[in-house]
This record gives sequence, structure tokens and C-alpha cells, in this order.
Amino acid sequence: MIVTVGELMWDLLAERGVPLERAPRLQPVVGGAAGNVALELASMGASVAVATAVSADPWGEALVGALSAAGVDVESIVRHPGRTGTVIIERTKAEHERYVSFRPDWGPSYPRLELPAAGSRLHIAAVDPDPSQIEVWITLATEMRRRGGLVVVDLNARTRAWRDQTAPVPGVRKLLGLTSLCKASDRDLELHRLAAAPAELATTARALGLPPTATLVVTRGGHPAQAVGPFGRVDRTPPPTALERSVGAGDAFCAYLLHHVGPAIPCSASTWGDLLEGAHAHAARRMALGAEEARP
Repeated sequence: MIVTVGELMWDLLAERGVPLERAPRLQPVVGGAAGNVALELASMGASVAVATAVSADPWGEALVGALSAAGVDVESIVRHPGRTGTVIIERTKAEHERYVSFRPDWGPSYPRLELPAAGSRLHIAAVDPDPSQIEVWITLATEMRRRGGLVVVDLNARTRAWRDQTAPVPGVRKLLGLTSLCKASDRDLELHRLAAAPAELATTARALGLPPTATLVVTRGGHPAQAVGPFGRVDRTPPPTALERSVGAGDAFCAYLLHHVGPAIPCSASTWGDLLEGAHAHAARRMALGAEEARP
């Protein structure tokens, strides 16, 4: 079973082609990195659970119900007294996509979480520098490693949260030290004040604190993605596509990798070439359709 941890929110989608200033109605769709990845995995037939915190209000319970209806195991979701997060998204041209974000609020400290007994792969989505949240995630990652399972982290840095950081905070380095696969965009690395150029990614992986055996995957929008690890470096260019939306593309890419890496990270350059091509194609297909229409 794959366990995904991180934000669980509502995406409120404006009608296609209508700017936010004139949108008469909004369509709620499960969002947040943990929700997006879990739904993608469920749509591919994977056994997946979400271990995260949601508000104990009706809006939070509706998130739990929507995930359960899609085949996601929700038994490890805990409730908190804070606010349910929402993101209001404009759907005009994908390259000009705009959104207004209200992040989840769980109170003074992040709730304690437990891994499902059957969990064998842990995906931690959207690393936030909140110390109490990072400590919970380190505990989960440590337990997954103790089980002999796989830990995958999507750096997915937030502009506001990370803008004053000059390097990863100590808790993040400790978390990444438990990681077998780290996925980041070039923008994530820039927000960490780390080199994003392809030729410097091996140095960047060390600066993040990744183990020598770990793999770092960096995406660059419509430009080639790289995988860097013990096998060297592999580059693959995404297929050209007309995007319906771009929010969620990284989550679709990451879900494909999670579904296909198996119980251990591959160490072959040719295998990583195939994985990057497959992940590019999956994300492009999802975003061309619009992620909410692509899911069953």
C-alpha cells in the first residue's frame, strides 16, 4: 500500500474561460498535494491510503467522504479544530493560470499521525517548514524505513513559506536524509537557494542532504526533466501538449513515479529514462483533459 501525507484541501474551480473577478460559481474538487496524488494513484488501480489531518467541520468531512468514494483508504486521517484549506483557481489559459490560496490551519501544533499497518511506500507531499509538521513527517519516515519501505518526498516549496530561507531548515535536511527519491521542480530548488542547472544537480542532491543512494528528479515545465542518482544523470523531454490547466501537473507526474517504482528505487539509467517518459506522458494527458475530468 502507498501512503500519501501532506495537504488535503478543496480546489474551487471557476468556469472555463471566466476570470476570477467575474466567476458566478465555483466547482469544488478535492485538491492539495496529498489528495491529488492519492486520487491519481487510485485511478491507476493502486492500493493507496491518506494519512493526514483535516478540519473536523462539514467541509473537512466532505473531503474524507470524497476520497473514500474514490477508493482511497481514509482510516488514518485525523481531525483537527482548525480551518479547511481552499484554493480558488481561474481556468483561462494554463500559462496564465491564477489562484487565490487559503492554506489549512491546524492550530498550534500539527496532530500526531500513524501509518496504516499495510503501508510499504510513503509519499510526503509539499514540504512545509513548520517544525511541528516536519517532526511528525520525520517520525513517519523513520517508521517506514524501519519497515524496509520506501520514502518519497515531493519538495514542492511554497513561495511565501520559503522566500526568506537561505538553505533547507535542519528538520527538512533530516527528513531528506531518510529519503530514497526526492522530486522537485526547478522553482522549488530556486526557492531553497539551491542550484537548479542540470550540470549542478549532483551537488544539489548533496546540499539537500539526500543519501548517496537516493535519486533526485527535477522537472522544468515544458523543458527536459532530469533524474540524478548512482546511475548518473538521465534527461527526458516532455511531449508537446495543449494544457487545460497546470495546477496539479507535478502531482500527476509524482503519482506515476510512485505507482511504477515498485518496492525499491531502480538504479538503471535506462529504467529511469522510461520512468521519466511515462511520467511526462501521464501528466500531459491529465493536464490536457483537466485533472478533474480525467479521474473516473
